[in-house]
Amino acid sequence: MKAICVGGDDFRLYADSAIHRNNQPVFLPDIDGGWSVCICPAVRLSRLGMHISRKFAARYYDSIGAACIFLPAACGAKPLALSERFFAMDSAFAVGQWASAGQADASHVIESGKSSITFSTEKLHVDATIASLSEFMTFKMGDLLLFADQSLSYDITEGDDISVLFDSMPCIDMKIK
Repeated sequence: MKAICVGGDDFRLYADSAIHRNNQPVFLPDIDGGWSVCICPAVRLSRLGMHISRKFAARYYDSIGAACIFLPAACGAKPLALSERFFAMDSAFAVGQWASAGQADASHVIESGKSSITFSTEKLHVDATIASLSEFMTFKMGDLLLFADQSLSYDITEGDDISVLFDSMPCIDMKIK
């Protein structure tokens, strides 16, 4: 399984070990300036495919949810500006519970703290992203796409709790240690 962080026309691959699972506490290393979390929409792919036409791209994912990307506070809300070492770091990002992707134009809401974002797979250009990236790589069942352009971002410190709701349902709940 691979995870791809997409932002504009750029993308970065995360190492498989970078995925933090099961809402366990997150242990982040000490760095100057501290840490931020970027909470963004995520899509889980459900089929094997390469050279996927945009016309058929919607058949290649069935689940949508939220992801938390952990990044140095100095990077702000720009995960693609990170050095490569942060894409390979253990627990670099976390995903939560998944929901059915439903219709492309259906609105979804991600809430964390007092902030929220509203989006649809159509507005995220999921189909176009899948078609474009499938020219360079083979997608496999379980691969993840993280859409960093649509995100919430705030600073975190040791002892903070991160709670994320996806369409008013609990999605991610973890403690920073």
